[in-house]
Amino acid sequence: MASEERTSPDDQELAKHFEAILGREVPPEEVAELVFRVTVGLYTVENGRSTSRVFSGGLPPIKSCATETNMHMFGGIVTTRSDGRAAFKLSDFHCAASFTPIAPIILVATAHTRAPVLVTTFTTVVSTPNPDVNIELFSWNADGNRVGGIPIRWLCRVRDGIGGVE
Repeated sequence: MASEERTSPDDQELAKHFEAILGREVPPEEVAELVFRVTVGLYTVENGRSTSRVFSGGLPPIKSCATETNMHMFGGIVTTRSDGRAAFKLSDFHCAASFTPIAPIILVATAHTRAPVLVTTFTTVVSTPNPDVNIELFSWNADGNRVGGIPIRWLCRVRDGIGGVE
């Protein structure tokens, strides 16, 4: 009797979905015990170099090449909300112990849909409370109006300020 009191119609509905996924019967009281893990992002750290320009006193810019530095590549999948916007922190998609992002942030995003949808991006490097990158993605239909519910795949390449000195 106690198990009947702990289950709800929602648990029974979820149990049906889990049965389809797992290929076995799932009693509704087991629903709260199930744990699923879904990969939402990938990241790598590798050695790289950065190139910069030095501007001085009206002279032509001089190219400067950095010593090796840690370069991070992140990627993930998000879906825009009903207002056509998805906002997140880069740290939501990686498990690096320490990371100090330095601009420029290279971000590429594409809508994962057959519909004609455009994606625009905006990034901001933040230093408090912890160094991070705020990312905003916007999805637009062909008429220039925001459209929600669009899955977006993105890649972001960032230089780590801790990993080397120019």
